[in-house]
Amino acid sequence: MELTREKLIVIIAGAAVIIAGGLYLFLYQPVIKEIKVLSLESRNTEAQISYIRRMITESEKRKIEKEIVNEETASLGIDELVRQGKARGISFVSITPKKIEKSETGQYKILPIGIEIKAGYKDLGAFLGALDELKKSLVIVKSFEIIAVKDEIDKLRARIVLSMYLASE
Repeated sequence: MELTREKLIVIIAGAAVIIAGGLYLFLYQPVIKEIKVLSLESRNTEAQISYIRRMITESEKRKIEKEIVNEETASLGIDELVRQGKARGISFVSITPKKIEKSETGQYKILPIGIEIKAGYKDLGAFLGALDELKKSLVIVKSFEIIAVKDEIDKLRARIVLSMYLASE
């Protein structure tokens, strides 16, 4: 059995194909799988970063839109509060601003406002949700009490104490 030049070339070519296949299976293919996994993780991380950036931008816009009123202009904040309520079907029975307090940090003053309202359940929910949309003031619900109205089943009375944040001058 003589090794002719043609047989030698076929054997070398076959060996090269087997070696190339082995390298592909043992080295290249696991690296490709790892690259695919890392690529997917990278895309997920980029999507999360994009979402967080949008949330930060929206948050910054909301901060800029709020004009924190001060003691002298607190009535503008109360007026806006009443307009929001009336636009949502709220009947104001009473509005009682109380004594101004300092915030825990001292950065803001807080004007507690006692309000008593008469409204339907849906209207009350819409009004409370709209407190976040106020442009002239930052208002937080401090306490909340619901009282049933005996004569009208679809109406209720609510006593709410709001904290309106005022700019310290």
